[in-house]
Amino acid sequence: MANLSSLRSFIREVYQLWVREKPNQLAAALAYFGMFSFAAVIYIAFRFAGIFINELAAGERLYTRIEAVLGTETAVFIQDSVAAISAANTGGSLIVSAISLISLLLAAMGLFLQLKYVLNRIWGVPLVQSAQKLALVRRYLFAFIMIIAFGLMIILATVVNVAFAWFGTIIKDVYRGSEILAALDVLALFGVIVLAHAFIYKVLPDIKLAWRDVWPGSLASSLLMGLGGLVIGLYFKLGGISSAFEAAGAYAVLMIAIYYFAQIFLFGALITRVYTQKYGSQRGSNQNNAGR
Repeated sequence: MANLSSLRSFIREVYQLWVREKPNQLAAALAYFGMFSFAAVIYIAFRFAGIFINELAAGERLYTRIEAVLGTETAVFIQDSVAAISAANTGGSLIVSAISLISLLLAAMGLFLQLKYVLNRIWGVPLVQSAQKLALVRRYLFAFIMIIAFGLMIILATVVNVAFAWFGTIIKDVYRGSEILAALDVLALFGVIVLAHAFIYKVLPDIKLAWRDVWPGSLASSLLMGLGGLVIGLYFKLGGISSAFEAAGAYAVLMIAIYYFAQIFLFGALITRVYTQKYGSQRGSNQNNAGR
C-alpha cells in the first residue's frame, strides 16, 4: 500500500511539473530546429561513423527503420536530403566545401544547443547571459562532441547488429526460425536507445547528476518511444496525413513525428527530475524551486 501511495505521489508530481513547464511548447521549438538540422546531424554523424564501419550499410539500416515507422515517402525524403548534402560537399572547390562544412556543423550544433537549453528549462536552471568568447566556444565545442557521440552510438548499434547476425549464423541450425534472434536484436537496439537517452539526460543539462538518477527516465522515454513509434506509424498509414499535405506530405509527417517524439523525450526528462529529487542524488530538495 505504501508503494502504491508513493507511485501515485510520483505520477502526480510528474503531471504537475508537466503542466507547469509546458514541454509541448518546448517540443515545438525542438521540432522546428530538428527540421532544419536533422539532415546535417545525420550526415556528419554517419561520416564520422564511416571511418570505422560501412557507412552505406549503417545508413540502409537507419532508413529501413525510419520507413517502418514513418513510411516509404518520408524515409526517401530523409535519404534524399542527406544525399543532397553529400553531393554538395563533394566535387566542389576547397573554399566552397569548407564553407558548406562549417554551415553544416553550425546547423547540427544548433540542434544540440537548443536541446541543452530545453533541458535546462526542465530543470529550472537559470539562463546565464555570458559575453565571454571562451564560454561561447566551450558551448559549441560541447555541441560538436555531442554530434561525435551520436556517431559513436551509430557505431555501437551497427556493431550490435553485426554481432547478432554472426550469432544467428551459429544458432540457425539449433533454433528453427529467426524469432528469437529478432527479439534479441530489438532488445539490443532498445538498450542502445536507453543508453543514448541516459547520456543526454546526464550530460546536457547544466546540473550535476549521478548515473543512477537518469536510468528510470531513460527507460520510460525509450519504452514510450517504441510504443509511440507503433502508434504513430499506424496513424500515418491509416490517417492519410502524407496524402493530405500532397507535395509537402513527407515534410509534414517528419515534423509531426519529431514533435511527438520530442514530447516523449521531454517527458522522460521530467521523470528524471522528479525521480532525482524524490529518490536520487537530490533527494529532499525543493522541487518547486530546484535550480531556479
